[in-house]
Amino acid sequence: MQVYRRVSDIQVISFDFDDTLYNNVPIIQQAENKLLQFVNRKLAQVQVQPLTEAEWMSAKHSFATEHCSLAHDVTALRQAFLRHLFSNYKLAGATAVAEQAYQLFFQYRNNFTVDKQVVTWLEQLKTRYKLVAITNGNADPELIGLTGIFEHVLRPKTGLKMKPASDLFAQASQLMQVKPQQILHVGDSEFTDVAGAVKSGCKAVWFDADGRHYKGQVLPDMVISSVEELYLYLGE
Repeated sequence: MQVYRRVSDIQVISFDFDDTLYNNVPIIQQAENKLLQFVNRKLAQVQVQPLTEAEWMSAKHSFATEHCSLAHDVTALRQAFLRHLFSNYKLAGATAVAEQAYQLFFQYRNNFTVDKQVVTWLEQLKTRYKLVAITNGNADPELIGLTGIFEHVLRPKTGLKMKPASDLFAQASQLMQVKPQQILHVGDSEFTDVAGAVKSGCKAVWFDADGRHYKGQVLPDMVISSVEELYLYLGE
């Protein structure tokens, strides 16, 4: 643990989800693989050659570039891409198949449980602070073992930009009826979490479980490698 500035008068702790409360990389990789397998099975019905992983990633990137209005809502973007893909290949019932594909992805995207020890430390923090989640992703706390932990789960959507924009931090301040400086945000990204929180007037904790080199230009208030460290520090 590294403390750069001592924090005080904290009323709310906000947590990022992906790669903060769990390792998201293998989860997303599996979900993407299962989704691509489903897509290729459906495309085979209209005699389309299977998409390679590179082609799949390129198609998603191109669609996202052309539909910037959906950039801040990862769920809406993925759903729109799947509808576009199946419609483009003239698959019968493209809209329904796209929804099946998304639900399959969503199932595997939430096919894990947060480590019980992490949940225990969150529950301990919850006895002292109000907890909210601020995430750019679409993990469902009810499906991954975080039921009842957070008072609010805030995500980008139409009219609310994703981190590092201040929208979600401002929403947390408003919903919890506290000043931004009374919110301590915890996240793994130097850019979306630390810079986003600090520039929004909140305090920031960089979560680094792997001893990475800090690449951000905005300094966090502290660096932790586990939720336990945060609990022990705030419990002093």
